[in-house]
Amino acid sequence: MNLLKRLRRLANPAHLARAVAVRSGEMPSATLREDLFGLVVRGVHAECERFRFVQVGGYDGVTNDYLREFLLSHQVEGFIVEPQMAACEALEKLYAARPDIHIHRGAVSDQIGELELYKVAEAYRTAPDGSKVPHSIASLDPQHPYRYMQKHAAWLPRGLKMTDLLATETVPTHDLRSLFTLLRIDALELLFVDAEGFDANIVMQALEFCRPRIINFEHKGLQRVARRDVWRRLEASGYRLMAHRGDYGDTLAVREPVPTPAER
Repeated sequence: MNLLKRLRRLANPAHLARAVAVRSGEMPSATLREDLFGLVVRGVHAECERFRFVQVGGYDGVTNDYLREFLLSHQVEGFIVEPQMAACEALEKLYAARPDIHIHRGAVSDQIGELELYKVAEAYRTAPDGSKVPHSIASLDPQHPYRYMQKHAAWLPRGLKMTDLLATETVPTHDLRSLFTLLRIDALELLFVDAEGFDANIVMQALEFCRPRIINFEHKGLQRVARRDVWRRLEASGYRLMAHRGDYGDTLAVREPVPTPAER
């Protein structure tokens, strides 16, 4: 009977599709059940006297930002890091009544200094049907917004050069460790990353010197090898993983708290 059940389970199309996705590097192994992000983050918040967070890539705080509702409805303290000047101004207005939420303009990179941020040029931000291209598609890697537009904007002129499609904005950069030193961050409950293709690098940097209770990042824009490497590193560091959101494009990693001597 057990063998029969196992064969039926293996033959299940949904199970087979997930197994293929895991083996191919499209989805992390199911070490955490499909709980909602909000349920997990609220559960950790309820356990903490202080809930400290850093959001890397906040854009305007509204567009595709499912952290916003939690930040606005809970007592938290932390920083939203965003490279685009106009988006930072929008964030300042959005969180003007929250002195415990700070906005820092800059990009997280692997170096300290200044770099060019690549974004879609104004001339190509509106499709012929009037729909808008997401302004949040901006990256230190010009290939990221270029590939996005080539894939999702069939209306673009053929043969359009990258230099014509993209505009640039000079932004200050820090690696994550130096950024935390600058902002005087010594402990963290949540690291929330949406860095348009640089997510794995940022998570790897975080694991070098801090271990937030929760790490959430977008993996669907990463190369397959980068996805596998960051998932394996997280699991080796004691995190349990799940893919979530409607397209299963984000990874939620949760670390169990270290017990105190009295609890052992």
